[in-house]
Amino acid sequence: MCGSRLRRQAIWFSLLLAGMLNTGCQSEITSPADAKSLRFAITDVEGLEQLQREFGAFRELLEKETKLSIELFPVSDRTAAVIALENNLIDLVLTGPAEYVIFRSRTRVEPLVGLYRPDYTAVILVRRDENYRSLSDLKGKRIAMGAVASTSKHLAPMHMLSTAGIGPDEMEPFHTGIRAGWETLLRGDVAAFATTKDKYLLLMQEDDSENVMLLAESSPLPMDVLLARNGLPTTVTDAITAAIDTHTDAFVAAILKGDDNQKYRGMQFRSKITDADYDDVRQMFRSAGLEKLATTSR
Repeated sequence: MCGSRLRRQAIWFSLLLAGMLNTGCQSEITSPADAKSLRFAITDVEGLEQLQREFGAFRELLEKETKLSIELFPVSDRTAAVIALENNLIDLVLTGPAEYVIFRSRTRVEPLVGLYRPDYTAVILVRRDENYRSLSDLKGKRIAMGAVASTSKHLAPMHMLSTAGIGPDEMEPFHTGIRAGWETLLRGDVAAFATTKDKYLLLMQEDDSENVMLLAESSPLPMDVLLARNGLPTTVTDAITAAIDTHTDAFVAAILKGDDNQKYRGMQFRSKITDADYDDVRQMFRSAGLEKLATTSR
């Protein structure tokens, strides 16, 4: 039953994406053919006000150091960002590893700069009193985790379970938010809870639960990425990577001015990245039974 649910979610996502790319949703966005500014979107920030609050300082610094005109462009979700990229309505996108793979499967994009986080790993937590001692003990169990296609909170945990011999049809994913997932674990409503290591440490500080233990931790996950749309001139992309390489500490400080960007504390920019750096994420999609989302269609 849980496997069919996962397949339905994959089908729903694929149909949603295909439908939006082939319906009147495109006509709602005005073409920026005559626009002089580069349009810059971030996939996990909604609304222009929040976008300005979180990434305004980064945009201003990028504009200053590249001498390019750059404007923040809000998108409601990753699907809207794909539409905008395909129609050349945005030029730059800051997004997560899984989103990058989905974008790349549907439109040509170029990874410019990676955002490396030293402690960016996925963890799977259990209660000590349940006596789970290895991931294989979770076969057939209900596991709380993040939204479908989240790199750290869904795909990476599913890959960890797959490596331990548990396929997507051999466990029951319960997709929920971070706080709700934590509380279901504390109550014993789920056998395990998958999240990121930084969120686990924060939750432990808040609740100090001695009955929760870290059962398994992933290898470091692929980086978030600043990508460029297909066809953006190399003079533009080179100017962006050169500016970030030259003033990397200043760009890190600019990102950290956003309250919700504290997940990037301790980060480094890395400009020598390629599409192959995200092959691990493609394998995660396969482990989760969602390979169609990451399969190149062109």
